[in-house]
Amino acid sequence: MKTGSSSFKNDSSSFNLDAPFKVDIDVAVFARKTLRFLLIVVTSLVCLSILGDLARSFLPAFPLRNFFTYKFALRNEHNFPTLYSSWALLFCSVIIGFISCLKFRIKDRYTLYWQILSLVFFYLSVDELIGLHESFSAPMHRLGINGVFHNAWVVPGFIVLSIFLLSFYKFFRHLPQSTQYLTALSTVLAVGGAFGVELINGYYKYLHGEDNFGYIALSTLEEMMEMLGIVLFIYALLAYLPQMGINRIKFAFNVDRKE
Repeated sequence: MKTGSSSFKNDSSSFNLDAPFKVDIDVAVFARKTLRFLLIVVTSLVCLSILGDLARSFLPAFPLRNFFTYKFALRNEHNFPTLYSSWALLFCSVIIGFISCLKFRIKDRYTLYWQILSLVFFYLSVDELIGLHESFSAPMHRLGINGVFHNAWVVPGFIVLSIFLLSFYKFFRHLPQSTQYLTALSTVLAVGGAFGVELINGYYKYLHGEDNFGYIALSTLEEMMEMLGIVLFIYALLAYLPQMGINRIKFAFNVDRKE
């Protein structure tokens, strides 16, 4: 999406905050431009992460070297890649929420699915920031689950994911074929990174620890796949809007200050 214009209906030369005024926001849907922009962002984050790791490993210490490495390393938490991923998931939630509002107005039979999906992505956005899913690994370790399942949260996570995918199968099949294809591809990328590579990386960490290139490479691959999966899903959502007959979105706000 891209903001087209924003206008105040008052005369700006005699603007009065006490007087009522109207704000119009015109947003055009640009799926391909959004895709290109997000791909540039993800590519930049991946490159910065790799450069930081190379600098830490091969260059002598210099001011802010470790700070730079930590703030851009894809494998770390609470840094710029984490903020981006959380924002991207939140953006998905907002777009899906908007679609669910449109579906509700026309009494579409799958409205509830859109609403649930919006809430799921909102939760994932918050979880990306606080790492709630990782807290499930310690209890699983106490139950004796480790080794191959060192990142043990994938066990309950995969169960929940399987139930979710089965529950949403009919919803998935009702989507246009192009949306199905893009959604399936984005799911393979994101889930392949979040569960497949995560599982392999956890076992590698269990055997060899974290301070080595194998762990760094697997962690970078995992996060990159997740990011690309979400980028593709955002593109799928934005490309779906024109199929609903929506090419521009206009918001109007009436502001009336009352004592």
